[in-house]
Amino acid sequence: MESAFQTHLAIYRVADQGDFRGREGILQIPAELNGVVTGVFGLDERRVARRKPVHTGASGAATAKTKAVPLGPGDLEKRYSFTPNQGEGQQIGIAEFGGGYFADDLRAFCTKYSLAAPNVTTVP
Repeated sequence: MESAFQTHLAIYRVADQGDFRGREGILQIPAELNGVVTGVFGLDERRVARRKPVHTGASGAATAKTKAVPLGPGDLEKRYSFTPNQGEGQQIGIAEFGGGYFADDLRAFCTKYSLAAPNVTTVP
């Protein structure tokens, strides 16, 4: 990979992320692949996205400067052009940067909307 993309790969350690594979230098696409390759992913595992912190007020209730509106099943069906109430058999890939998804959030969502919890396979 180093030779193909003219970069240097190494294992790095930082206090807030632990060990991760990273790279130094910009990536270069071999000339014969110019216009064919549209992206190179997976050479650098450092965390680049984080959840916004939730602030609690004097009452202990969560507050935020802008209130996020949660999406329900109907919202997701519409945004991703799923056939309404026909999600069985669908496979969805979600890129979660920073260590995976939150299983308790998924359970809470399914409980709130009276849905069976899906079978989730985490692929590093």
